[in-house]
Amino acid sequence: MFHRLLLLAIFGIAMAHVEGAVVVYLRRALGILDADLKGAAVQEIPRRYLLIEKTREVATILMLLTLALLVGETWPERIVIFF
Repeated sequence: MFHRLLLLAIFGIAMAHVEGAVVVYLRRALGILDADLKGAAVQEIPRRYLLIEKTREVATILMLLTLALLVGETWPERIVIFF
């Protein structure tokens, strides 16, 4: 059990890093500085890119849900794995 949880933790850390890196690259590519996050720069993001970002977030949630359903043996365990 410990071995499986350790592997899930490693997966979670790696996936969180990839997600964070994608956000940094997207902000840089779109010219959004950290200081502009609450400003007009966010309002200027083309709708196409917002749609792509939304679908990326949905895909991430689906990957986590799939992993939880495949690995978890009980519903409480699946919920913990998902989060």
